[in-house]
Amino acid sequence: MSVSDRLQKIMDYYKINSGELARKIGVQKSSISHILSGRNKPSYTFLSKLIKAFPEINLKWFIGGEGEMITELKVLNNRESFGDTETDSTTLNDRNKITSKDQVNNLNEIENLIIVYNDNTFKLLNKKRD
Repeated sequence: MSVSDRLQKIMDYYKINSGELARKIGVQKSSISHILSGRNKPSYTFLSKLIKAFPEINLKWFIGGEGEMITELKVLNNRESFGDTETDSTTLNDRNKITSKDQVNNLNEIENLIIVYNDNTFKLLNKKRD
């Protein structure tokens, strides 16, 4: 499934068309059209606006097709990152199971890294698995 297919799936899930999605996330309708047609890939700005409008959308799923489309409720940290509140990827249920300092330290391991270029394109780097 491509990014354009996943964007269409989001629109189907919320029962909205491309114009409604564009208004909801604050982009031009042509941006949505170009992504749906496969002409353009979503920029970092687009991703940021999409996740701000639909925080339950799993960014890993949208970018790379990993996991489920909708994520579980997330716990918010008070840390600031790039002007937005950073979301901790630990769910409430996982947070309640933590019993040792080592487990807490392991929660902060990097899973993915997004490199954003000045032309608003990006590259997703996944953590190597042993």
